[in-house]
Amino acid sequence: MSRADPRSCRGIRDQGERRITTRPARVDPGFGFEWAGSPARGVPADRFSVRWEGLFRAPESASYSIFLVANDGVRFVIGGETVLESFEAPQGSRNFYGSSEVRLDAGYHRLRVEHFEDLGSARILCRVGVEGREAPLRLADHLFHAPEPQK
Repeated sequence: MSRADPRSCRGIRDQGERRITTRPARVDPGFGFEWAGSPARGVPADRFSVRWEGLFRAPESASYSIFLVANDGVRFVIGGETVLESFEAPQGSRNFYGSSEVRLDAGYHRLRVEHFEDLGSARILCRVGVEGREAPLRLADHLFHAPEPQK
């Protein structure tokens, strides 16, 4: 795992129908992607999945709004709780639009985001807002892949 910038999540790519073949992991600064082809060298343009794992740092105790756009499937788990999920039959060219509110204490929370792509283009876009703030968080400043930092 890269130690150059701990502010990111580790992405793990798998491919294949019903079989998991782990591909080399990479560290992404967030999960905002639109793929018209292959997401990475050695991964097919269709029928792949991605799993990001890491920590989300909540800057304050508050209600957080999570907004996701995905094509095809997506699951967003924070602190062990699934707060958004659309893992139904492939959506084709249709997008899933979802939002959820979650109350978080200030500090670090385990985060897992899973995305699968069946056919055609693939996309996952995420925004996180904080109650009382006008602008969404800049996710790259709140995602960590290293062990939980010392407070």
